[in-house]
Amino acid sequence: MNTIRTFLALPVSHNTEKQLFKAQEIPLHCRRTNHPHITLLFIGDTTPEQLSLLKNTLANFQWPAPLNLHTTRIAPFPKNSSKILAAFVEPNSHLNELQKKLAEEFRNNGLPCDHKRFSPHITLARSKSAIHCHYKPVDIEFVVEQAVLFQSELHSEGSRYLALQKYKLKR
Repeated sequence: MNTIRTFLALPVSHNTEKQLFKAQEIPLHCRRTNHPHITLLFIGDTTPEQLSLLKNTLANFQWPAPLNLHTTRIAPFPKNSSKILAAFVEPNSHLNELQKKLAEEFRNNGLPCDHKRFSPHITLARSKSAIHCHYKPVDIEFVVEQAVLFQSELHSEGSRYLALQKYKLKR
């Protein structure tokens, strides 16, 4: 059976991306990510039937107003000496509620999704070896106006993301 890897995310604007990369120099041994985003739900291997149900569920979801968010620091993720460099996003009741409602909607519709604790962050770079750097306070405010259903393709040089469907956060 043919499946694709999918996840639902909140993309950050090009301007926010530029501010984040300006705030933190990326170590030479790291590879910058394309399409920086906050992952709401990692869905994983998705069949064509599940993809159809997924798109329908998301199209009928009651999306909230755009979210005002801000970063707190840039550091290895999920802990020091990890292989990911990320911008941590300040906990926000609206963001947490959105993620919780989406996970509940997925469960109610029999859709798969990752059940890890939600820890909002924006992946900036990845490395094959541990990233050793001290965290740097970075307070960048930004607004998220849409959610995107992405397909993730694994390649030797890293993951590539393809936007499958976009969903506007309602005003």
